[in-house]
Amino acid sequence: MRIIFILYFLSFGLVLVSVPALAQPYKYKSTQTIFVDGNSKFTVDHIKGCAPLTVKLNGPNCSPCGIQDGLGGPGVNFNQNKNLQYNTAGVYQVLVATSGNDTNVITITVVDNVAPAFDISSCQGQVLLKINDTKYDSGYWVQYPNLSKMLASGASEVHALPVSTTPQTVKVRGLNKGAADNCVDAPASVVTSLIPAAISKLAVTSATEIDLNYAEQASVPYDFEIGVKTAATFVLLKTDVKNKSGLFAITSSVRPDDNDNYYCFRSKAVDKCSGAAQPYSNTVCSINLKANAINGENDLNWYTSPTGIADFSLTTNGTAQTRPNTPFSYADQNVICNTPYTYQLTANYSPTITSVSLPKTVTAILVYTPGKLDYMGSEINAAGNSVKLTWAPGVNPKDYQIFKTTNTVSIGTTTTEEFTDDQYATNACYKVRYDDNCDNTSDMSDEFCPLHLTGTLNKDNSALLSWGPYPGITSYSIEKYDASGQLVQTITGITGITYTEPSPNPGDDQVYQYKVIAEQNPTLITSSNIIKVIKQPNIYYPHAFTPNNDNLNDSFEVIGQYVSAFEMKIFNRWGEMMFSTDNINEGWDGKYHGLAMPEGTYAFTAVLTDEIGRKFNRSGSVVLLHKNN
Repeated sequence: MRIIFILYFLSFGLVLVSVPALAQPYKYKSTQTIFVDGNSKFTVDHIKGCAPLTVKLNGPNCSPCGIQDGLGGPGVNFNQNKNLQYNTAGVYQVLVATSGNDTNVITITVVDNVAPAFDISSCQGQVLLKINDTKYDSGYWVQYPNLSKMLASGASEVHALPVSTTPQTVKVRGLNKGAADNCVDAPASVVTSLIPAAISKLAVTSATEIDLNYAEQASVPYDFEIGVKTAATFVLLKTDVKNKSGLFAITSSVRPDDNDNYYCFRSKAVDKCSGAAQPYSNTVCSINLKANAINGENDLNWYTSPTGIADFSLTTNGTAQTRPNTPFSYADQNVICNTPYTYQLTANYSPTITSVSLPKTVTAILVYTPGKLDYMGSEINAAGNSVKLTWAPGVNPKDYQIFKTTNTVSIGTTTTEEFTDDQYATNACYKVRYDDNCDNTSDMSDEFCPLHLTGTLNKDNSALLSWGPYPGITSYSIEKYDASGQLVQTITGITGITYTEPSPNPGDDQVYQYKVIAEQNPTLITSSNIIKVIKQPNIYYPHAFTPNNDNLNDSFEVIGQYVSAFEMKIFNRWGEMMFSTDNINEGWDGKYHGLAMPEGTYAFTAVLTDEIGRKFNRSGSVVLLHKNN
């Protein structure tokens, strides 16, 4: 036996005890919809209904008395009336107790609030309604715009309504026996003037699906027909299509991207009330777009029916252009190789009616042989063991390959117009070719050999410079630098491949550096290695002198160029030092302590240091002669 809790209100307070549930008789008063307990002390307006359900409890003004609503909460005081709220479906027992041990038990049944299922179709001046629901045992309350009525489960009827294209609402509500009329309405929109369902947009969305957008009327069933590669012959594709939010996806047995396939569609409303024939909508056909890359252009072709098409819109990588309604082809020559292009074609039947193809992506190609590089520049480093090669850009270059003429394999690649060979040797020559952005390879350039400068020193300290010829060069210049690298002179207009630097003048430096520049392309430097030329001191001294004050060979001097330090000593035959000096411009006048020395042979030693620190030792003998004036 089920145990319930009863509240007792005594003079000393509220006490909760458990007793067996007692069956209480209820009488359904159909005229007042009131349920009364056995002693007629307490009443409720409903004992059954849909969630949420509000039940009004009425009773005498008793004190003390209380109520427990069956929702599991604590008991509360009661004074004449109380609203009980049930938001969830279930069976609830309401307990009412007084101080006189008079207990009342009332059972409340709450069911799920579910909208009833029914089908409704719009017709011309009518609607066809059928109740498909079985959840409600009392029947179904149907509210048409012009009247309301009860129908049983499974009932169907045709109901006349004024002809109108404006949507009207029909509502259906379920009723249960002995229950409150509080269940939810199920609304449906209907029209009563059928018009063709104009197709506004067709879109091929995959290789196996086509989507149709159409002007849908509320609750109007439509038949859709399909024509395979034709806009003239149609067969039924789908019947009783309605309430699709104006979008119908076709996926069965269509292959809109295969071969030359395309599909045409039309529809018509169906009057299920009278069966009267209805006019067809407009016809819209799918587009099967093909894109192929050939040399220098992307070729587009498409398949569809021309019927009704005003023109086409072709979108290329997001940019649109208008194409005429014929021909069904287009050659896009405004393409760059190795660049992907995405095309999508739209057929414009009118400003508001379109058909859209699948997008097609193709990568452009261009096959040809780029022209070879026709001019090279080179710079050899000061040490002569590395060369920097430069050249004018190729046509759309992607990378360059550099070859030494002694090798058949590239010695390196670069993406810029320069390359440094750190394994340069005097006899090395080079060729360059490149790949363009279309993956085409150019012809090999002509061979070019960097300017390699050499120099020799003549006896008179003049420098002979020479270099190998450079392709295409008719004029050269020479840059002359001092020992610290400062430019001191530029000699231009040299048409040969040799040049003699004249003998040095007094005051010239002992060391100079030289570089040859090719003068053809001012944007590409072509320069040789740098060579250093060191002039010799060229030490000279006489074998005899005559100190007789005639200003001719009056003293013995050691002469040299580029002398930075000097020391000389003179000795007689017995080894006595007759003279010494550290000034190269000071010579021996043949005297010792102011006295003229006799004629004879004297020995000398001299040490000279040139401007770059090299020491030169000279020694020998000199004859002193006295010559009368």
